[in-house]
Amino acid sequence: MNRQQRWGFVVVLAALLLGLAPAPVFGPAPAFGNELQESMYVIDGDTVGVGEQHFRLLKINAPEVSKARCQNELNQGLAAKERVEALIANAQNVEMTGKGYTDKYKRGLINLFVDGEDVGEILIREGLALKWRSGAAAKERYRRYWCG
Repeated sequence: MNRQQRWGFVVVLAALLLGLAPAPVFGPAPAFGNELQESMYVIDGDTVGVGEQHFRLLKINAPEVSKARCQNELNQGLAAKERVEALIANAQNVEMTGKGYTDKYKRGLINLFVDGEDVGEILIREGLALKWRSGAAAKERYRRYWCG
């Protein structure tokens, strides 16, 4: 990706954040810098927001906060959320990359990096998230992992 593509995306993101873009726009180029870091908020361990647009971290599944199935899942979900908040707040550089895909909830699917390190990989390494898998068996695995 060249410098012109990166700056093009930053301009689009800035327009969106300032309310100049007519609708949420998410493209293939990365977004990074203080503006992104200052405007980003954490919904849970695998979902962040920028303005009114929500983004889902690729490759991980973190415990639920709003629809936790047990107290342990809620506790772990809050710990994952707090960890992502701390990673973003303490980073020198925050970068968000994606290819413009969305999930069924219309969240942009992204990789989130703090100081060059993938946030999802940090959460997996620290036991605050699991690798993403689809299907009923994976859903049951997540439930058992967090709720026993």
